[in-house]
Amino acid sequence: DLALEIDAAMVILGTKGLRGFQWLFGGDALKIGSHSRVPFIVVQEKEIAENGYDDILVPLDLHNETKQKLSLVADAAQYFNSRVHLLSPHETDEFLVNTLDRNIKYASNYFEEKGIEHTVKISSEDSSDFDDAIVKYAEELDVDLISIMNLPGVGLANLIGGDFVQNIITNKAHVPVLLLNPRQVSDFNIFSAYAGRG
Repeated sequence: DLALEIDAAMVILGTKGLRGFQWLFGGDALKIGSHSRVPFIVVQEKEIAENGYDDILVPLDLHNETKQKLSLVADAAQYFNSRVHLLSPHETDEFLVNTLDRNIKYASNYFEEKGIEHTVKISSEDSSDFDDAIVKYAEELDVDLISIMNLPGVGLANLIGGDFVQNIITNKAHVPVLLLNPRQVSDFNIFSAYAGRG
């Protein structure tokens, strides 16, 4: 409510991971963020790099809504002169492979048009282990930010919103996570807005 009242461009939440009954009912950061109409970043112990977000990991799955986060990621990448790393799960079903391939091409073309340096990798893990694959790749690249969508319910990729998102925002690498609810994504450039306020 306060974020809307003060017209906040972003909310930053801290978390120490899951404790006690939160393992059963979910963490407070996810509960708060799930009701947010503005994007939010969940941080653990890892501090922001001196140059900001040099490397941003963007997992791509089978959900159409996943494409919505690209605008905000592009804003961040242009503001911080970041490299974007696209990661997709490995699938063998022809329909799933074609869907993922379309999403990868769309994202790659999007960043190419905006002049943003980016890489593409197909994970060795499929969608059922994609949260583990994301954290492993984040550690491997030593990324500064992971960007995901908060998608409740079960999708084609078998990603259960609460479990998948909770695993990422409390990741063992302590990488900050930029989390968006699908309805809140717009063409508004948050990072340019911050620069204007400075």
